[in-house]
Parts: sequence; structure tokens; C-alpha cells
Amino acid sequence: MIVSLLIGAVLMVQDAPDLLPVDAEHGSYECTVKGVFIHEGALVIRCEGAAPGGVQRFSVEREQLRYADIRDAASWALETKRPLGLFYATDASRSPRGCEARNCRHLIGVELR
Repeated sequence: MIVSLLIGAVLMVQDAPDLLPVDAEHGSYECTVKGVFIHEGALVIRCEGAAPGGVQRFSVEREQLRYADIRDAASWALETKRPLGLFYATDASRSPRGCEARNCRHLIGVELR
């Protein structure tokens, strides 16, 4: 079973990618987690490779719902070296504070793979 975490909801479904938004405003990327850290009050996940547009960092603010769940999933992926599915806003203007427009996007959900 695939477990997906969305900010605001926890989903346990078979085909999570079909339920998560992937369109012009939302993207998805399978990340090999290289680092998990806090920067300016936001959790940042750094990937080994880059999503379209050269994006390597994905961030969620501490105040957002499911922050701890996303942090735990990212830490698990880093420790186990398993991929982490990321679902993010493609518009750089939606990115949290401290998230550079050239290489960082607002994270809206994760999928343990």
C-alpha cells in the first residue's frame, strides 16, 4: 500500500498519484533525498537530482498542517535511501520564505515509495 501525505489530509490509497494534482500549476517529482533541514522556519527537502526547471529543493512552512508528517517521511526516505514522491506548486511565487525562486518550490504533499 502506498501512503501519501497531503498538507491538510492523510491518504492511504493504492493509486495516490491519480488523486494528487499534477497539471500546469502542480508538479510531481521522484526525489532521492540528499538532505532535510530547517531554513527560516521552513522544512526544506533537498534532492540529488533536479525536477523540471532545475528545482532541487522543496519546502513547507512549520505552520502548515502535516508539517511533522512530511518531516518524518523525508527523514525516513533519507535514512532508508528510498525514493520520496513529491507534489509541489510550480509557481515560484507560492514558495515559502527563504525558498529561492531559481531552485525551490512549495511542497504540497509527499508519497512514501
